Parts: sequence; C-alpha cells; structure tokens
Amino acid sequence: MRHYNWFDNNGAMRSSISLSYFKRALLSMMLIFGAKNIYAVPVSPLVNDISGKFSIELQQKYSFFADSSVSNLGYYVAKQGVIANQLGVDSVSLRVSSEISGGSNFPLAHLKVFGVFDSLGAKTDLSQLMWAAKSIGFTLMPAPITDVETFFIADGFVSDANGRIQPSCTFESVTLPNAVNIQIPNCSALDQSGAVRPLQSIYLLDSLPIDKSGNTQQYLVFDARAFNHVRPLLSDVLGTGASWDSFFSGQLRWQINNGKRVEIATLTINWIELYAELVKYMTDLNYVATQQDAYSLALRMIKDVRFVNAIKIKLAPGYSYGNWWNPNIPLLENIANEVYRVAKSKALITVEAKDLATGAIKRLNAINIDYKKVIENPIQTFVLYQRNNTDDIYAYTDLSVQCVIGAIDSEVKWNVSDQRCNYLR
Repeated sequence: MRHYNWFDNNGAMRSSISLSYFKRALLSMMLIFGAKNIYAVPVSPLVNDISGKFSIELQQKYSFFADSSVSNLGYYVAKQGVIANQLGVDSVSLRVSSEISGGSNFPLAHLKVFGVFDSLGAKTDLSQLMWAAKSIGFTLMPAPITDVETFFIADGFVSDANGRIQPSCTFESVTLPNAVNIQIPNCSALDQSGAVRPLQSIYLLDSLPIDKSGNTQQYLVFDARAFNHVRPLLSDVLGTGASWDSFFSGQLRWQINNGKRVEIATLTINWIELYAELVKYMTDLNYVATQQDAYSLALRMIKDVRFVNAIKIKLAPGYSYGNWWNPNIPLLENIANEVYRVAKSKALITVEAKDLATGAIKRLNAINIDYKKVIENPIQTFVLYQRNNTDDIYAYTDLSVQCVIGAIDSEVKWNVSDQRCNYLR
C-alpha cells in the first residue's frame, strides 16, 4: 500500500511526492523496450483489443490498450479515481474547513475543500490487476499521455421533457480587473430529492498541474472554495460516510499518446473578456447550455468581432481556414471544438440532470467563473494539435469522494465501520 503525506503540520498543501513502484517500472520498461522499438505506443482497441485477456470485473474497472510493437506489453487506465491515502492510520488526503475571505470578489464566509485524488484507483483492484497480468505473462503499465483535462460536475438535478434544467437566478455585481462590471448569475434548480439548490457548489477550484508528458499515474491535488449553502450537505456526507456524488464529482479526460502530433494553431484566451461575453451569451439560454449551445458559442467566439479581445487564434505555418488533413472537417470547426474543450474545463461547470419520467441523464453546462484565474492569470495560451495519420485515443477516470467520515473543521478518515469501503484503503 502506498502512503503519501500531502499536508504539513500547519495544514498547508504539499506538492512533492515520492517516486513510486509504477514510475520505476515505467522507467525499466522504457529501457527494455525502447532499444527494441522506440516508436512503440498504445493503439486503439479498434485496432487491437486486449481487454478480453482480463476478467469482466477488471474490464469494468479499467480501460486497456495494446502496444503497437510488443505483443505482451499493454497499458491501462483506471475508470474510477479515489481520494489518496494520507500518512497515518486510516487517514485520507482530504480536509473541509470553515474560512473567512479577505478578498472583495469572494464570499466572506465559505468552506475550503482541499485534498488529493489518486488516478490509479483502489489499491485492492490494482493488486488484482497486476496479479492477473503476471499470471498470463503480460506486462501492464499506466498509459502514456499527451494531454489531460479535469472536469468537475454538479450532480443530482432534474431536467424537463426537453432535457433542460429550468433554473431561477439572482445576480451578483462583480467588477473585473479591467474595471468592467458584470452581473454574475447565481442559479438554483430542482434536484432529485425535491429540494431547490444552487447549480454551483464550487466558485473557485485550483489544482497543481498534471504532468501532460507523463502517464495516467497522477495525483490531482485540488484546493476548492465552496459556497456556504453546501455546508448541510457536507456535514451530512461526512457524518454518514455517504458518497459526495449527489452534489460534487469530477472526471479526468486523458488523451493517450499514440504517436506524433503536429501543431496547427495557438489559442490565446483573455479570461476577463471571455467571462464578460460569456455571461451575455448565456442570458439567452437561461444560463444553462447544452453541448451544442456551447459549441455554437465557440464558433461565434471565433467569427464574432465582439470576441476579438477574448480569443486570438494564430495558425501554424502552412495552415489556413480551409480543410485540414481530414477533407471532411474544416479547420475552423476543429478549432471551435478545441475552444469548447478549453472553455468547458476552465469556464464552465458540468451539471448533470435526470428526466424523472424516462430516467435519461443529460449533461449540461453552467457558468463557473474562477475568480482566481481572472485576477492572477487573466491571459493564457493553449497549443492546438493535429494527430498525424491516426485518430486520437481518449480514456476517462471518474473522480468521486466516498467512504470518508469526519466533520467540517475536523480530521477526515476512511469509514472503517463500513465493510464495503475496505477495498479502497
């Protein structure tokens, strides 16, 4: 069992971690197989599906990828991430504390939630996976990546027959660093328990950068600020050990490294200008957007002169706004998809809603303004890539808090009284 100490004696978050067995294994495998074929990379299951080598139970818990060159080498991605162990008996890397803010752009009284997600999932599952691979003479490693995005989700809402949430909104006046005043919507909607609660539980979410040149063995160290309205919910789940999924969960979207990529453009976003325009656009959508709505916004951002200060695109040499390597997909649409992807992970929160009549679940997008980004890092540049001759491969790791027990402003531990939780420790 791996243990990591993520907090110092004063409760501050620490970013350093020890080199684990799996990173050492990865280095060894690179030395062994690198000399044989330096171009060995994961391939799509559509090309070579190795999942059948493992039990149905393990297939439900992991995504598998074959190697392009070595027949007995494969890669895995855990489908479920968990809160990491904290150094100490039954302790976890998670704390919830009351906090008073000194900043004018933050609610005065709020909750601070910080901790660490472990993307390798439950240790018992991982041990079972390694044993299964060894028993058939197979070597498995965490899949290498070229990119990763983090999405946080507000769960448990109810949609209407058209698959939309119908929120009611109040507004808070916020002055941005460029002196522009905007009205930020604070929207509430009906949830599956019959209560009306805000769409946004989190108004600030910060995390240490994930190594995009590494693999899917990662630790997402996060530091969030939650509105005080979630205090009763947090008190309840911490007191009972219940899952947090009814109001807060997340997902890692890994882009698997399966070969060479070519840079096609850079995308520079001015978050101050973007948020101001985003709020105006969302007014017409009652502040909740479908995926198609958000994609349409991305196209509008590229074409509309009103967004000229919010987003700037610089194409790489040799590219123009015509067709790119796939003649059926205009470059403009590809960039619009990338704009949506960036906005979804940085400026929107995913809201999950259920149609109670049909049971269908739909994911929508609501504004989630990161005040810290606006104040401290208002302009960011992202590189957009084209995959050369191969399709992109993605895998997903769901992030959830479960099986932890404690209280706000107190220690949080594994819920050892629930036998169903033992496999997580």
